[in-house]
Amino acid sequence: MESRTKVTPVHVSLATAAPHQRLRRRSKEAVGVPEGRADKLQARKPQALRPRGTRTQPLPEAPSKSKQLTAVLFSPLGGLFSLCVLTFSWGVLTTFAAPPLGANSGSSSSDCDGPDFQSLLVCICPRETICVYNVKDMVFLACARLSAYFDYPLYVLLFVSKAHNLRGVLARSFLSELLPLNDLHGLHTLAGAVVGVEVVWHSFWHLLRWGLAGDISLLWTHVTGRSGLVALLLTPLIVWPMLFRGLRKRMRYEVRKALHYLSIVWGIALCFHAPQRHIAIVMGIAVGVYVLDYLYGFFFAIHHLPTLRFTRIGKAVEVTWENPPGFVSSGSGYVYLCLPWISRAEWHAFSIMMHPTKPNHSCVCMATLGDWTTKVHAALAKPTCRPGWVYGPFASPFSSGGDFDNLIAIATGIGITPALSAVTALGENRRVNLIWMCRDPDLIEFYLAKTEFEPDAWTFIFYTGKRKLVLGTKVGIDSAAINPFVKVIHGRPDLEELTCSIVDNLTNGTSMPEELMARARKTDLETRGQSAADRFCNALERALLTYSLDELYELAYDATTRSEQDHAKHLYEPPAGVSLRGFTEMVRAVLNLEDGSTSDAEIASHFHAVDTSGDGALDREEFSATVTLLRSRGQSTDAALRLDEESAEVPREDAELRTRQSVSDMPLEERRKLLACWQIMYCGGSAPVVSKLKQINSRYGVSLKLESFDW
Repeated sequence: MESRTKVTPVHVSLATAAPHQRLRRRSKEAVGVPEGRADKLQARKPQALRPRGTRTQPLPEAPSKSKQLTAVLFSPLGGLFSLCVLTFSWGVLTTFAAPPLGANSGSSSSDCDGPDFQSLLVCICPRETICVYNVKDMVFLACARLSAYFDYPLYVLLFVSKAHNLRGVLARSFLSELLPLNDLHGLHTLAGAVVGVEVVWHSFWHLLRWGLAGDISLLWTHVTGRSGLVALLLTPLIVWPMLFRGLRKRMRYEVRKALHYLSIVWGIALCFHAPQRHIAIVMGIAVGVYVLDYLYGFFFAIHHLPTLRFTRIGKAVEVTWENPPGFVSSGSGYVYLCLPWISRAEWHAFSIMMHPTKPNHSCVCMATLGDWTTKVHAALAKPTCRPGWVYGPFASPFSSGGDFDNLIAIATGIGITPALSAVTALGENRRVNLIWMCRDPDLIEFYLAKTEFEPDAWTFIFYTGKRKLVLGTKVGIDSAAINPFVKVIHGRPDLEELTCSIVDNLTNGTSMPEELMARARKTDLETRGQSAADRFCNALERALLTYSLDELYELAYDATTRSEQDHAKHLYEPPAGVSLRGFTEMVRAVLNLEDGSTSDAEIASHFHAVDTSGDGALDREEFSATVTLLRSRGQSTDAALRLDEESAEVPREDAELRTRQSVSDMPLEERRKLLACWQIMYCGGSAPVVSKLKQINSRYGVSLKLESFDW
């Protein structure tokens, strides 16, 4: 890739001073930034504030229909459609052309002699399963036979697209420039939907033709009929649970996946469906490639990891491991995870990312959305290490981000993991902007504390939850406090306006919308201006959403046990309850606050207030009372933190910036040229967000990649 000069983002600071000047005033020791990180932050010197008001953006000029059609024809979907048209044309030839190419032996042929045959210009009766007696039969045969020929490439795609190991090898070859090897799941889904309809269509016309001709017995007496019946009966079981959202919600993932594996039987049945043609070779190769790829992966590409570290993050779980030999990860893609202590038969897909702080480590984050993940979450009352199996990694749509200079990674909820993979893996030499919409405060707090976001790209985190965030004090222990381009905002974004604003800001220096930055300043004041007592209580509420009281008691009891074992001089006896030392250790570990919100003396006072027996040990009832007292200690006070006085003075936007054209106002060709080096990537399960991003893709012509494991 050619070198390029980065345009540093223009942003709204809390004062008129430029952010790099404000950063100098914060010592590295005060904010706890690694020295190299601080140097990198100061090396990016953004311009001073130039706010602009919010305005209604006109709809950009839409591409002409001819250009839209051309774009589709030269896309992977267009290539697949062209291949289907080619096989459809071959089907027309083999049906209506004369032998040896086709089945039409001519009107004078003896094959069509007999009272059952009408006088036609064609004679098509090469075998008993394909005999045209009249015009209706010819129409029915064409509807059935040609639909199958059209779908031949789709049959092959269904199996080859899921040969993960073969796809990984090809993705590292030049063939990846010609085929979308990182994003075949979308084509697989489309092919499955089309084939699901075509099989019913194909069967209906054949059965109607056989029934009217009195040949319905072929359905069970001939191999073509029997194999077709097997394929017809299996198709709804294979396709519908994955295709229809209602069935997906009602059926367990394990059941849907098991039914999906019936596709192997379906493919083998097709091999016998037309013994006189070449379908046995075509389908045999396709099914064979898939089976061999699966066997290779099962024996050679699955890694046993004796130490997987599990950490609860609210209602989610982070899984971390050290990369074993042979585990080659670029920091993006996905893996399949099997935990035998939950289920030996279940493998689940998760987006993988390089661990932000541990070299040669990878991690995934799983939300508790189904039975399996709920069991995992329930089994981990405290951070622990367990064994497991990892299969992969495999490329995903986010793996194509390296083809572009500028990226906007958009995520909702747990979809943040592949977006952060792009930030971590590509942020050093590309500009990766992030827009994250999330209602889970634990995820936001966790990743803000763990992730180092790039200082030359925007990160917007839109929090839509109810619990107050606990993000640290103004001197900061998280990315939003250190990096002026990380903005946490309550509410939802206008994706189109925000996307255009990011592009405008990074290409021509136009400032971000003042209304958006005002929302960011307000959220910053609300989250970092809390009193110490409020911060403690909010952190305790966070802990109670992650752990039950019984689980907190067990954590405190384990800490008590460890403490007494360390100090035991004689024969050790299990503790009668939770000691003050064990309770304090649990509070410090679970709340994870480092700003002195509550002293050990304050915790001790609440401990002794409920220790009615005076034995220095809390039973479960006394433990619950202590937690209740701690929850009530924070009486909200006005935030001590206030915005700098000089922030009220806003420099006026100069004439040069006012005359620069927004991407939304540009002519179509100029806009496409500008956005040729940009890509939007989305991971998540929000249908409204996907719909909006597709509108942006259509209006602006910017590349769009979607990733979802909503299977």
